[in-house]
Amino acid sequence: MIRSPILIVGMNGDGSLRMQRGLTWLGPQSLPDQISSSRRRGNAMRRLMKFLHTMGAIGMMGAMACLVVLLGLIPQPSVSLAHYAEMRAAMGAIVRYVFFPSLGLTLVAGLLAIAINRALHSAGWALAKLASGILVFEWGFAAVQGPMQEAAEEAARAVAGQIDPATLAPNFGTEQGAIWVTLGVATVNVILGVWRPKFTNLPD
Repeated sequence: MIRSPILIVGMNGDGSLRMQRGLTWLGPQSLPDQISSSRRRGNAMRRLMKFLHTMGAIGMMGAMACLVVLLGLIPQPSVSLAHYAEMRAAMGAIVRYVFFPSLGLTLVAGLLAIAINRALHSAGWALAKLASGILVFEWGFAAVQGPMQEAAEEAARAVAGQIDPATLAPNFGTEQGAIWVTLGVATVNVILGVWRPKFTNLPD
């Protein structure tokens, strides 16, 4: 790892011990090799975070696209309560098992990608992307996941006879609007990551 002084012990011609100071490389790798290995590990970690961030964004936006389509097909509960409950259960499953995990993966991987890459700490586009990512997370949690899961639970209770189906008054337009807003902000986040507009860099 480092070059360190050692004592080299030998024998003189008359049989006495001879001691001499010298320098040698300690460790299995030389310093240049270790620097190269560290750079490779850093590059591999950055690629991994970028891959996870991208896969999370694909899952999150794909889930929202599915929700928009299903909201366009779902009937009013007064028309077919059973069909309405089935569609709500499907949307609740999409939100729980696809949308929210992908949303969390996107945010966490993005934060780690910025943390391990010092070049991004003062990049304006990266900080703007971070801000939009946090906005997507908060809005998606409050305006997409929460209402979708609550509507699925209410529909299941209505089918089970625990509540009056007449109390179900969904507003599909409002739900679609919330999803479109989230999709719009997520699209801006993608644009920032792909085109990386030249915002003014912040001072270190």
